[in-house]
Amino acid sequence: MTATEAADDHPAICALADIPPRFFIPRLDDKPQNPIMDTLRLSNNDSNAQPTTLKSISLLPPGFRSLSEDLGLTVEQEQLESRGERLWQLAAARLSGNMNQVLSWDALRPSHNASASPSPFLSEQPSEVFASARYHLRPPLHDPDVRLVYVLLPELCQSLLLTVSGMSSHLHIWDHDQQKFVLKNLEGRLDGRIVIVGKDEVVSASLMKRFITIGTLTRRLELLTERQESRYHPSSRAIPTLHAFTHALSSILAHLCETAETIPSELQAITGDARLTALWARYEDTEHVLVALAALCGREEVKDPLMYDTLPVTPTSFLSLIYNQLADHIERSSPRVVIATLALMLTTASRGYMQNLCASVGYNTVSSRSESLVTKGRAPMNDRPRLYADPLEDEQKGRANDDDEIRDSESEAFPEFITAELAEVLSRARKSLVLLRAADPGHPLLIVTHLHPEIEWLWTEEQLENLEDELSHVVNSPHRESPVDELPAAPTVDVMQAFKIFDLTPGELGTSIGAVASTSAGLLPGAKPTSALRAFLSSFPSALPPSTPILARLTVRVLSPLITHAQALSGALVARFLTPDTHLHLHTHLVLLRGYMLLTTHAFKARLQDALFSDGEDVSVPVVGSRTYAASEARENARERTRSKSGRSRSRSRAASRVGDDEQTKAKARKGKRAVGLSPALIIGDKWPPLGSDLNFLLRTVIVDTLEEGRFIHIDNDDDTVEDESRRAYRRIAEEAEWRLGFAIRDLPMGTGREKWLNPSGELALDFLYMHYQPPHPLDVLITPTILSKYHRMFAFNLRLLRVENVVRTLFRLTRKNTTPLFPTLVSSNKLMLHFRFVTQTFVMALSSYVYDVAIGSNMDAFLARLTATSVSSSNSTLSSSTSTSTNADPQRAAREELAAFADVFSLADYHSRVLDDVLSSCLLRSGQKAVGDILRGCMELVLELGVLAGEIRDRNLEEYEAAPMLEELWAKFRTKMATFVKVLKALVEKEADASGLVLSDIPLHMMQGHKRVSGTTANLHQLLLRLNMSDWWTRRNKPSVST
Repeated sequence: MTATEAADDHPAICALADIPPRFFIPRLDDKPQNPIMDTLRLSNNDSNAQPTTLKSISLLPPGFRSLSEDLGLTVEQEQLESRGERLWQLAAARLSGNMNQVLSWDALRPSHNASASPSPFLSEQPSEVFASARYHLRPPLHDPDVRLVYVLLPELCQSLLLTVSGMSSHLHIWDHDQQKFVLKNLEGRLDGRIVIVGKDEVVSASLMKRFITIGTLTRRLELLTERQESRYHPSSRAIPTLHAFTHALSSILAHLCETAETIPSELQAITGDARLTALWARYEDTEHVLVALAALCGREEVKDPLMYDTLPVTPTSFLSLIYNQLADHIERSSPRVVIATLALMLTTASRGYMQNLCASVGYNTVSSRSESLVTKGRAPMNDRPRLYADPLEDEQKGRANDDDEIRDSESEAFPEFITAELAEVLSRARKSLVLLRAADPGHPLLIVTHLHPEIEWLWTEEQLENLEDELSHVVNSPHRESPVDELPAAPTVDVMQAFKIFDLTPGELGTSIGAVASTSAGLLPGAKPTSALRAFLSSFPSALPPSTPILARLTVRVLSPLITHAQALSGALVARFLTPDTHLHLHTHLVLLRGYMLLTTHAFKARLQDALFSDGEDVSVPVVGSRTYAASEARENARERTRSKSGRSRSRSRAASRVGDDEQTKAKARKGKRAVGLSPALIIGDKWPPLGSDLNFLLRTVIVDTLEEGRFIHIDNDDDTVEDESRRAYRRIAEEAEWRLGFAIRDLPMGTGREKWLNPSGELALDFLYMHYQPPHPLDVLITPTILSKYHRMFAFNLRLLRVENVVRTLFRLTRKNTTPLFPTLVSSNKLMLHFRFVTQTFVMALSSYVYDVAIGSNMDAFLARLTATSVSSSNSTLSSSTSTSTNADPQRAAREELAAFADVFSLADYHSRVLDDVLSSCLLRSGQKAVGDILRGCMELVLELGVLAGEIRDRNLEEYEAAPMLEELWAKFRTKMATFVKVLKALVEKEADASGLVLSDIPLHMMQGHKRVSGTTANLHQLLLRLNMSDWWTRRNKPSVST
């Protein structure tokens, strides 16, 4: 059987019949539809058109009406048949029934409203119907501990109006323990609930919650304002900010109470549920404001009184709390009234702090005018004349007082709306103000010449534009020093006018009351009305100004005048220290420090070598032609010239000469052990380090003689006989340098390392001596003890270097005679000694020239040049600002001046410290360079050991056969140490060069020094590497032998 035949045996499958729809919706016309207008049009047509047949039947006589019933039925049948065609017309013509079709037992009561409801939902039925339905569908649970109080709407509204004002009513009473409103007369129950007649418990509680919240928070905040003043001691610095905060909070609460008690007439005319709903909607903003204030004060409704947050105790914490709350609400887009209220709190609470902040940096405003006048008229104690005035004692007292003020300013924190950058500027301006008062009490910035705009919070674009206009007017107007009498006086107000309000009879009203009230409000403390508060809230914008869309940007804009003044104040102090016509001229003091503590003054360096070192061949007496002998002769000649120019004797110099002669005579009598490189006058027996008045007086004469010589040279170079301010300032600095500069002796170290200080032949023999400098006040802010300690480290290193130089010269004198060699029989040892001498002299001379020319010279000279450029730029800017006409300045010159300028004295002090760090780094004296520095100092110590060995051979303390192996061993150590030092130094320089993308071998020396991609320290170390290893002698594998 085929598949086709098998398929034919099955019954045929037929399609199901279509089920047509039982309704028909006419197709809409192909045109824009307007359902609302079509419905109104159909309703209007249907109301005007009635069936003609039915109208004619109604007009027939009563006897013929029954005969026409069939006709009416026929018409109605036709209308029913055509209803599908007139679906939309019937829907529009259908009217609601006049009777309520809901069947319930509630319909049997006489008060039942039988009218039809416009809505089929129970929730939209009358309140009695809805409450009854909910009561029967979900009966409430009976709780014996909860009392239910049923109240009518009129009674409830009267009670709630008292509650929102924070007062008790016949329904609610204030609970002092829980600090909230509770139901009155619980009759022994634990809790109570109010049920509005016609509503259930849930709806009643929801409607009353807002009113109870407002009353509870109002009462809690009122109690807070009453207890705030008793929390702080009267001498606390937080009292002004606390008073302002409390005043702002009480003013806002008074405004909210006035708003709550004032009910518009149109709202009073509303009756029934609509009135309660209208009141509920009216107090929405009040609730939002109170919730925000309660969160600010830590008095939220959900918190128990024992869990209240403690308010801050400092003004900065207070203002930071308000600012953070305001920023949070702005970020969350809270209602405008909430943001405006917190902005008012911040404006009022920060007003006193802003005034103190302005006064701390010398920013004179109208509010600080009276305080400035009192301060100006009061004579400072330090300026009063005294009979016996000690300049050093006065400096110490002034320095102590200023240090106390600076420490107080540093201990004060700033609110969080002042960023770290602004806080740094203001903090440095505070300290700069204290220092400027000490440096230049008559500076124009310290004298009230004009009043600056008030620093307060501005919230509208118009206020910000007015501030900019006022600032531009102040900048463009020429400043002139006006006496105190020319300052604008405060407006005079009749104080007695404020008390006329008490002369009015009770109940008297009139137009004069407003004027009297306004006068009293301006005079009596605490009498300010809430009208200013309402004006602030009403004028507060819905968003921050467009130019400052965020609160942080607005803060910077508001504080910009203060920041500008602070920067000008700091710049004025820098300009004062860079002015040549004052004894605080930093450039002159740095030249003095460079010449004496860094040993760059030739006269001082020569006298110091004469006092401490010796390069003579003999142990005690310097030979003719040696450096010691030449320095002594030069010193005596300088003394003679000084005596002839001054016309008076120098007893101290002659005494110093006699002391030196006596010491030399004593040294001739006792020829002791040789201390190579040191002056024989320092070695007295076996005692080291040398102490006593002779050493102190000898070193003191070194400073005094050098200063006197430099002073008379400066006088000779002055052609003009008229002494100007700059010359007088220089003369004063030179005179005060006699007691500001001085030598001092360190205490011996405890523990390990002490024996090196006690050995005169060791490298650390002169580390007990250092040079001290006491800068004048307030210049000590730029020459701090930390900076002086870096000078001390360089001075100790220079003393070691000077001794090594004298050891090399001594080696030359000991080995210069061919007739008396150190190794008369050992020719190879003698050649090694001469070669060793040549290598050490090359090393020491290269190191010495590098230290003074590159390490010290390049850094200190560049620093002094920048100070000079800054002084010139500041004088040029002052000159250009004093002239009314402006010219087009050179942009390159402006860029150079901006680069050379310093923001304040603290940045200048930091730069000074960094320059000395670069000097120490160039000399490998930093702690991070200890490994390389130890190798360098080891090389210098080996040179010193070579000098000691040569001295021992010359003094016949060692035989030549004993000294030969010691010399070879010393040479091997020195060669290894130098090779290691050169390799490490080269690796150190190449490391930074590779990090900068440079190839060290391809860069010439002059390009390396000026290359911007490599630091100055690396460039200096590269010069040291080239000076020591110019021909790669130390790094070559096959070095030439000594014989070649």
